Amino acid sequence: MVEFRILGPLEVLEEGEQLPLPRLKERVVLAVLLLHANEFVSRERLIDDLWGEAPPPTARQAVNVYLSQLRKALSRAGEDPITTASGGYRLRVESDALDASRMQVLVASAREHASKGEPAPAAERFREALSLWRGPALAGLPLESLGRDEVAQLDELRLAVLMDRIDCDLELGRHEHVLGELSLLVREYPLRERLRAQQMLALYRADRQADALDAYAKARQTLVDDLGIEPSEALQRLQQAILRHDPSLETAAGTAAVNGVPPSAAAPPPILDHDPTLLAVEEPAGRSPSDPSVPPEERRLSRRRLFALGAALVVLAGAAAGVVELSSGSSRPAKHDLGAIPGNSVGAVDPSTSRITSAVSVAGGPDRLASGSGKLWATTGGLLVGINPRTAKIVQIVEPDIHPTDVAAGGDAIWVFDDSSGTVAQVDPDYGSVTRRFGIPRRGADRGEDSAYGEPTSISVGRNAVWIANGPGGLVRIDPRDGSYSTISTDAGIDGVAAGGGAVWAVSGPAAEVLRLDPRTNRVTDVIPLASRPGALSPYPYMVAVGKSSVWVVNGNTDAVTKIDPTQRGVIATIPLGHIANSLGLTVGAGAAWVVDAADGKLIRIDASTNGVTSIPLGVNQARDVVFV
Repeated sequence: MVEFRILGPLEVLEEGEQLPLPRLKERVVLAVLLLHANEFVSRERLIDDLWGEAPPPTARQAVNVYLSQLRKALSRAGEDPITTASGGYRLRVESDALDASRMQVLVASAREHASKGEPAPAAERFREALSLWRGPALAGLPLESLGRDEVAQLDELRLAVLMDRIDCDLELGRHEHVLGELSLLVREYPLRERLRAQQMLALYRADRQADALDAYAKARQTLVDDLGIEPSEALQRLQQAILRHDPSLETAAGTAAVNGVPPSAAAPPPILDHDPTLLAVEEPAGRSPSDPSVPPEERRLSRRRLFALGAALVVLAGAAAGVVELSSGSSRPAKHDLGAIPGNSVGAVDPSTSRITSAVSVAGGPDRLASGSGKLWATTGGLLVGINPRTAKIVQIVEPDIHPTDVAAGGDAIWVFDDSSGTVAQVDPDYGSVTRRFGIPRRGADRGEDSAYGEPTSISVGRNAVWIANGPGGLVRIDPRDGSYSTISTDAGIDGVAAGGGAVWAVSGPAAEVLRLDPRTNRVTDVIPLASRPGALSPYPYMVAVGKSSVWVVNGNTDAVTKIDPTQRGVIATIPLGHIANSLGLTVGAGAAWVVDAADGKLIRIDASTNGVTSIPLGVNQARDVVFV
């Protein structure tokens, strides 16, 4: 059997003997195929990773030559594992033949043990996983474009596993053993607050309270000097617990404190009655952030652009840009005005200039997007990825042990929802750890009843509640204080939900209705029917967003957006958008409602005052690129 190793320098072994791959470009091609083992990789993607923005005229022929040489080298061990598909290639690899796959199995096992309160076997599995790393992933290979970001994500995962293992060691009382390791890690990653917290706790448990407090002071100074920010509330809570000799620091609860859980029992974080992704959009025109009449929260979010995710949502975030997600394609970005978004990426669109300004690759492709706690959060496969909107870099990777199908931000937490299992997980945004999980019933799922317009916006955060649009199962309200839930049933089901402005708004596609609920009583206060023209198809509302003065609803069948007055609680405008091949993104802000036309690759702006419609093309080459849905 041929064994492939990418957790370090690239190696291919047969019966323990390394197969020679003398040409650098061949190794780069193999590395990209291994990063996407058993997945289709387009020829254009290989060209991107080989030459970046300046491929030679003979690039396609050269790729064919490299693949031919790879086939010869790998077929010495048996059959050719590389298959050719239309415009690309797939490398077949058994799961136990790739070190990265074995690592993922070990990490999953370790985290399962940890979730059951079994730190000893968890630590052992984490150590086995870490032993597979022989250095930085694919060290020495000059990967361009997306491959470089995917390698960075692998190295980020290694650090996350290392911190998980240290958590287990702390829980097992091995604080003395990890102090030296933590000292080195803190020097290498001075801005990682989780490492700082682990170091503080280990020092405290080693009867070095003064050193623990000094470690906090150094962490704070570094954050202030380098980033201009104070430590997170979680790190500050840990410092206060050390100052008062909190007894829980000597227990498992104290170990949990390094992941953002308060060392002593405390109420769950407050949940705001507004959507924090909309807070950033109501900036008064013509007012400076330094104007004292501007509320503090608006001053903090004064620099903003638009974030949009074609696959699911359009959201707003402070100091940000507009974001649209595309599937694997061939377009190559430029440095500043990209012209198009590369495949499997979150990109930025400046709505004032309609230019695509930046992009960040998310391996496997992002699915849903939300903003909160100073980051963008994208779901991809079984991961939650945190992105710094200022630098367009991935800064956090969370494995919530569920397969998140939607994400929302509220208060001090990030919430992810797994539609298939009916599980809601609360994630601490500072340390990237799951603090609690709740389950809801998936009524109707066994009947195969889903929205006719794809996945709806299924989770929203309001005042002291998390709301889930549960399809045929109705609308579910979760109390995050104790995990209890209640269900508001409807005959036709609920396709989308948005909390804001002191109310909860839900849409039912089959009934062509918008429902307003009182979040204090869970009662439906108003049912707003969406009328259709004689002889036309009935509207099918499936997405809803709440702005300052209007509620906006995207309708299938009619290719229109409905505008609702939340005070009068009635329809005030129906705005046709022309043909929308696949509209799967909606938010309100910057004086407009924003809709993503996924398949046609454009961002539609609806002026909130005039209802005028304009389009921002996203540079999609329809022959090769599509919005990831």
